[in-house]
Amino acid sequence: SIGPEAWQKFFELNQWILDEICPNRVFLISCAEDVKDVVVLEKGDEVPKNMRGGGGTSFKAAFDYIEADPDNLVIEPLLAIYFTDGWADDHKQMDEPEYPVLWLSYDKPADHFPWGEFAEITVA
Repeated sequence: SIGPEAWQKFFELNQWILDEICPNRVFLISCAEDVKDVVVLEKGDEVPKNMRGGGGTSFKAAFDYIEADPDNLVIEPLLAIYFTDGWADDHKQMDEPEYPVLWLSYDKPADHFPWGEFAEITVA
């Protein structure tokens, strides 16, 4: 349900993370009712300008993907940053994962996210 401005902000934020924080690896997971696309990036890579998406929102699907590691990517996250409009509620019935989670939302307030850290962002 996110528009082109939100996608652009998502890609810009991830490029900043790659360029300025310099993690060894970043996994971009596009998720709706299920995982739609996965991109693995390493130092020096360029973030793609688009990813597959669309459909309803399920936060749980992305966390389930990380836990299951279906592509044998050996995901042991140090941090998950979830960029979202916030229009889902399934996270309220989930157990908080072992790793830290930062919710970046441009449409829902902090009290919509019962666990993890929260930061409000703008997409314009």
